[in-house]
Amino acid sequence: AADSTCVSCGVGLYLDGTACTKCPVGQYSDKAGQVSCKSCSDNLTTLFPGSSSKSDCVYKCTVPELSNGVSVPAVGFFTTNTTLITLNCNSGHNPGYKEPLKYMCNQTYSCYPQCQLPNLATNQSYHDNHLAPGVLVSHLRLFSVSCLGVRDSVTCKAGTVQIPDCKPRVEAVGAEKVKSSTPAEIECNVSAVLQTVNITWFSEGLQIAQGADYYTITESDWNETSYKQSSSLQIGVSKTDKDREFQCKVVGGDLNLSLDLKLDVFDITGKGDRVDAGDTSTLTCTITGSSSILNVTWSRVGDVTLPGDVTTSTSTWSAGTQVATLVQKNAQSNSTFRCGVEDGAGKKHFVNIGLQVIPEVPDKGGSPRGTAPIFYLLFISALLSLM
Repeated sequence: AADSTCVSCGVGLYLDGTACTKCPVGQYSDKAGQVSCKSCSDNLTTLFPGSSSKSDCVYKCTVPELSNGVSVPAVGFFTTNTTLITLNCNSGHNPGYKEPLKYMCNQTYSCYPQCQLPNLATNQSYHDNHLAPGVLVSHLRLFSVSCLGVRDSVTCKAGTVQIPDCKPRVEAVGAEKVKSSTPAEIECNVSAVLQTVNITWFSEGLQIAQGADYYTITESDWNETSYKQSSSLQIGVSKTDKDREFQCKVVGGDLNLSLDLKLDVFDITGKGDRVDAGDTSTLTCTITGSSSILNVTWSRVGDVTLPGDVTTSTSTWSAGTQVATLVQKNAQSNSTFRCGVEDGAGKKHFVNIGLQVIPEVPDKGGSPRGTAPIFYLLFISALLSLM
């Protein structure tokens, strides 16, 4: 007679023909009497054959080959994501400034060569007193180099460090985004200069003379301590009616620099709403002319904060137009809201937007407004049914 013995394998095992066999690595069996094992999810595995629970599935991580150093556990060691791996970088190498030498197996670190600080040009110095030419700094180490009052940030990257040239620079300060028909000011700052320079302003190709209509020029003397000099241009309201381009030119000795500045002029308009009491109202604030999104805020005249039934939208910007909305549910009374837009200098400009609410007025019979027509229609309908 045929053998009718029933073989029931325990957890961690499966029936392979007539014998119970341990589940292979990467699989498990959490119930007895199984003829196959379950596989771990992607990126998970078991550490040993015969796993009996899904919890035995752990992240799999093979320690990668490490250039310019060795790792513990060694390359190829099969571990879990909770095991710490230690980097031992070769001399002159490190994994990164202020970064730990120990990391989880699901992270990746490398040993990078350090940077040897170079000699600096005349009038340059390392800002940190502990740094000097020839000193080794770690990969990703951030430090500063000073040049005649100007400080540049420098980073060591994989054995290479780029030191900026020590030369005069021109920078613009001021409101490049300006509300239309409001005064504006832009400033031209020259730094790292060893002598007095001549700063001139141009608009649409023509030089702006001192005392010219609609413009005021204020100049500062060269500072022999900070090696800086500046000139500011105040622009009258008649010249902020549209976008305008300006140029600051700096000349002195062998120096001949220029900087282009654009006055980006925007305008604000508001659209109010008129609703019945209890309805939802929507107010719109539109900014036109700006080349990019501006910061918009809402407030209600007479209140410190907006009412709880008010929500404001995230402003959108497209093709020079930005729209922001304020929605109030269950509007009950007239209100004036303020839409505030911040220009490039951080100054806010406001437009008041009104909300008119039509109160609910009872008719002479005491019925609320709007109910009388309903009763009238019902009366007519009843009469027609009798005819």
